[in-house]
Amino acid sequence: TGTPRTTAEVVDACRSLMQETARTRLVLVKHLAGAGRNPGLEFEMACVSASEAWHIATPLLPFSRAPVGTGDVTSGIFLSRLLQGASIKESLEHTASAYHAIMQATLDADEYELQTVRAQDEIAAP
Repeated sequence: TGTPRTTAEVVDACRSLMQETARTRLVLVKHLAGAGRNPGLEFEMACVSASEAWHIATPLLPFSRAPVGTGDVTSGIFLSRLLQGASIKESLEHTASAYHAIMQATLDADEYELQTVRAQDEIAAP
């Protein structure tokens, strides 16, 4: 218990959560932070089910002030891909690519609010 410090501990914590709550079938971790493989260099996500565990990373961009809404946008993109019939792996890959496109557009515009309209083409087909 406590804060996971490695990706293996993140997977264990997710599976433990799934055992405790019978209705939980999938856990999306939207930023591994210190439990990731490259803290401070990459934005790392994991998605864990009873039979699968996926880890993905994108470069962590140099914002002076972290944009708002990144958790909401990653959750929304991931869920929409699942509902469209994509696999867990495909959904996570699409989410990471779209997330990075949004963050790059936000950084390029030197904005605090996510630039989803600017990145709309990359969100649809990263």
